[in-house]
Amino acid sequence: LTLAEGPGREGFTKELEDKFHRWFHENTTCKKLDTRLDRQALVMSVLTTVDMLYGVFVSHVFENDSFGRFSAKIRLPVFLCSRLAIFFIILAWRVAYASKHAMLSYQKAYYGLLVSYCAIATLMVFSYDALTKSPEFDSNGDIKDQETSIHSVLIMPMFQLIITQNPSNPQNPQKG
Repeated sequence: LTLAEGPGREGFTKELEDKFHRWFHENTTCKKLDTRLDRQALVMSVLTTVDMLYGVFVSHVFENDSFGRFSAKIRLPVFLCSRLAIFFIILAWRVAYASKHAMLSYQKAYYGLLVSYCAIATLMVFSYDALTKSPEFDSNGDIKDQETSIHSVLIMPMFQLIITQNPSNPQNPQKG
C-alpha cells in the first residue's frame, strides 16, 4: 500500500510520493549522518575497550580455565572479530556517505541501513556471548561456581538499544 492508495490521498500521485521520499531521505536520513556515524564509532570504541579491560582484569574470561559456551581459545577471536565487523560496517557507511555513492538512492540506503543494523545487533550478541561465563557444574550436577558474567545480563539491553536506534530520525530535525 503506497501513500497514493491510502484513504484521503486522492491526487497524491506516485511521482509526488517518490519526490516526498527523496526529500525525506535528503533532509532527515542523510542530515548529520556523518556526525551520527562518528559518534557510533566512538561509542563502539569505548565500549569495546571497557569490555576488553573487564574481561581481562576482572572476569578473567579469556583464561584457559574459564567455562562457557566458547572455549578459551576462541573467545577472544570471536569477540574481536565481531567488534571489528561492526567497525567495518560503520566505516563502510561513513565512506559511502562521504562519496555520496550509496546515499543517492533512498531505497537502497534504507534497505542497506536495515541490513546493517540487523548485522550490528547480531554481532553485538555474538560478542557479548563470547564474554559470558556459564556456571560450572561438578560431577553430581551441582553448580560448583556461582560466578557468572555481567555480560550475560547486558546482551538483551544492548540488543534493544541497537534495534531501537533509528538512523533516519535525528534528535531535532528542525535545527540545522
